[in-house]
Amino acid sequence: MALGDITIVMDNVLKDFFLEGSRNGMGKYQLTDGRVDIYRYKNDNRVGQGARWSANRKKAWRLDNGKIKGRISLQVASEIAQRCQQGAS
Repeated sequence: MALGDITIVMDNVLKDFFLEGSRNGMGKYQLTDGRVDIYRYKNDNRVGQGARWSANRKKAWRLDNGKIKGRISLQVASEIAQRCQQGAS
């Protein structure tokens, strides 16, 4: 696997792992307004749970397969991000 930085539409930045040309593993997506998503990819698709932080990092939301599912505490968001990094979502 190789770490890749891709700059995409409106200067949003995606950092994640690629395997045989597909995004696989943990991904970090930083939007131009400062929000950040942490999640896992499998074959170019967001899978499992992820977390989104507000631009000021004072609010967080649960992501499920890339869709927002509700507000969560910062502690829970941090735990989800750790699971994404460890390979479980």
